[in-house]
Amino acid sequence: MKIIHLSDLHLGRYWFGKTEARFKKIVEHLTSGAFDGSEHLIITGDLIESAGRKGAMNHARNMIKPLEEKFENSLICPGNHDYGNFWGGNPEHMKPFFEIFAEFLTSNTAVPDHPPAGERPYDSPFPTLNVVGDHLLIGLDTTEGEFEEEINRKHCKWDWGAEGELGRRQLAALDAILDDDELSKMKVIVYLHHHPYKNMLIKNRFRDADAFNATVKNRANLILFGHNHKSASMEAEARTNGVDMALEGGSIIGKDDIKFRVIDFSAEKPIFDEVVIAA
Repeated sequence: MKIIHLSDLHLGRYWFGKTEARFKKIVEHLTSGAFDGSEHLIITGDLIESAGRKGAMNHARNMIKPLEEKFENSLICPGNHDYGNFWGGNPEHMKPFFEIFAEFLTSNTAVPDHPPAGERPYDSPFPTLNVVGDHLLIGLDTTEGEFEEEINRKHCKWDWGAEGELGRRQLAALDAILDDDELSKMKVIVYLHHHPYKNMLIKNRFRDADAFNATVKNRANLILFGHNHKSASMEAEARTNGVDMALEGGSIIGKDDIKFRVIDFSAEKPIFDEVVIAA
């Protein structure tokens, strides 16, 4: 299995400006002969710059359409900008995001003990669960937990800097997935937006990262995330938490060359190459 990991596209940041031009270079590269389409594309959140901007979701959906057409399996998870902006999100943006990006939020396997859609916030598809050969891909929404108070019509805490939180529902579902006799035999890949570890480059983690790390410890092989725009490889932090590898996906915005990773997980443990495209 090969995975193309993108993150933090922030499309619509300067409508049809530098961000869009940079993303078009990625699309041109990925849809060229360098890839045959059997790879699995994962985008770990912040596809758009601001969910409150009219037409932003549809704009991003149209921009990534060529990638959906190229790759057999294209998966995404939302970030704070997909539901709002830098300061945090608003649960009113969850439903339109789920509808507009529905093709990227699918599961080919039922989540054990998962409540029906009507019992999940805004019919959330998360966790998403896809079995590909002997690999298990689990997608999570690290913003939902920040909305629990608003969803339940309770007093909500201030979301300074969009810290991120999975919430009790997703953590329980994740534990059930990793407890399943058949699913637990596979190589487990978890993808989410906010970062579960911290190091010299990344200073903070999402609120219930400790509970997440305890849940996946010695039960996951690869964790992919974004949010901090650092392109950090956090292998040491991953191994401390009983995981083979963890990669932060960086971002396409900025002035430097455009970078993304291709992860090869055909062997016992994942390895990766960094692809660099001249800006």
